[in-house]
Amino acid sequence: MAVQPNKLRLQKLLEGLNRELALNGSTLKGHRCKVSTIAASTSLGLGDSGGLFLLDATDETAAVTITLPELSSDFIGVTYTFAVTDPSDLGFLIKTGDVTDTTGDMYIGYAMLGADQVGSTSNGAGGRMLAPAANDSVIHLDGNLANSGGEAGSTVKITAVSASRWYVEAMILTDDADATGAALFQNGS
Repeated sequence: MAVQPNKLRLQKLLEGLNRELALNGSTLKGHRCKVSTIAASTSLGLGDSGGLFLLDATDETAAVTITLPELSSDFIGVTYTFAVTDPSDLGFLIKTGDVTDTTGDMYIGYAMLGADQVGSTSNGAGGRMLAPAANDSVIHLDGNLANSGGEAGSTVKITAVSASRWYVEAMILTDDADATGAALFQNGS
């Protein structure tokens, strides 16, 4: 079946398009995401959605807190990805915008905690899956903290899935073969 001339013309025009298009307040720019480095405590907003944030603390003696926006139905679909490039001595805290116990913004989802060596106990981090508790609103990435993780290469993707829930997909690296991951998700209230 031959392609109609109008379809060929449209296809050629679309293939040759080399500029940004305004689409009802959105911009189509291709297949790139914004990559930026978080080196000190900061808050993220709607405009940061879709970005990849490299975690590299300027001050290795202080924790870096990243605060997500307080959720509402307007934020459903907002997503942020974090990748540890240089672990901080006191870690990176990824907090929801509302850490109120039982009624605030909470995490659901999972984290895979893996060690780069064999654990010496059956409770070690040789491939442990973790889920946040019902009231957890903080992710603590800290390679120095017992039973946590957050070594270089650790990655966390967070997506708003409701007016009060962030869905977490995380691959967390630790150099502590006996880490349980118990300190990774925390209640921030």
